Amino acid sequence: MVPTDFRMFRWLRENFNVKHFQLSLSGMPAPDFGSYGIDTSINEYLESGMDGSDLFRNTLAKKYSVRVENVIPTVGATEAIFLGISALKPADVYLNAPEYEPFFRVAEVAGKHVRLTDLRESCPDDAASSAVAFSNPNNPTGSILKPAGFKEYEEAFVDETFIEFTGVRSSFRLADNIAIAGTLSKFYGSSFTRAGWIIAKGEMMDRISTMKDLTSNSNPGFMLYIASKIMDHEEEIRKRNARVVRENRKLVEEFLLENSLKCEITDGVPFCFPSYGFRASSEELCRRAIKEAGVLLVPGSIFGKEGHFRLCFTTERDILASGLDALSKFLKSVRAGS
Repeated sequence: MVPTDFRMFRWLRENFNVKHFQLSLSGMPAPDFGSYGIDTSINEYLESGMDGSDLFRNTLAKKYSVRVENVIPTVGATEAIFLGISALKPADVYLNAPEYEPFFRVAEVAGKHVRLTDLRESCPDDAASSAVAFSNPNNPTGSILKPAGFKEYEEAFVDETFIEFTGVRSSFRLADNIAIAGTLSKFYGSSFTRAGWIIAKGEMMDRISTMKDLTSNSNPGFMLYIASKIMDHEEEIRKRNARVVRENRKLVEEFLLENSLKCEITDGVPFCFPSYGFRASSEELCRRAIKEAGVLLVPGSIFGKEGHFRLCFTTERDILASGLDALSKFLKSVRAGS
């Protein structure tokens, strides 16, 4: 394995404090856990006498209708993606484009032969000796993806970080040749727990578990305990998220229409991937948006597709409205000068 540059993480680090309007974060703000009766204090955990890891794994086993031994806790989705893709047995890995950048970078670091394709169109002839990896819903487009001939691949890794936003628990059934990942960071607004997971079985689970021993070995029991308590309130959090996303989506749809931007928005998903259709690289455009409008977006090139940017609408409605107004004025000035 060799080091590689994760442009998305670097982009956010470099620009996070030089903007006024944060439209780059895809996760929901943390809810008021106290209103759900969740005590996040260390004393609550210590007095419970419970093993946080066992509770977490049992909660997820129930959620996915699998055995406890099929659950591997991870340090968020980042570690899950690293472990899931690195542990794929085939050397050839098919990836979709656009896609969440760590998929490309992890595959490269792991020495995989990356094959970019539109996974919807057709199943490759060498699927039986290849792997496939993708986010579902897709990050950055939000679209639901089920590759053509999915069962024909030798192995698959599916990151379902945003699946709860759609109201579906999981898009794929657990099998010996598939690993499914998730996290508390986005839907649950609980990135502070750094709690994620992989659901796997058989040889794939053994490979991933072995690699987990070499990375973080185990997650803090306290955080897994809190994560379990939060997941118990999934339906309440879903109602809160649905209201926020629904109201914010209206603002985004008006913005897209006003600026003649082409984009499809998937129901419930709190981000989209507009194409802007005028001459400017996505990185150049997004750098200017920071400087001239104070709006932080993520360039499409980071996801492997130029002429687009990812727009997230998880922030407060008033902030989003002001940010979209500033972005709209900026885009009109760019058009006028192009």
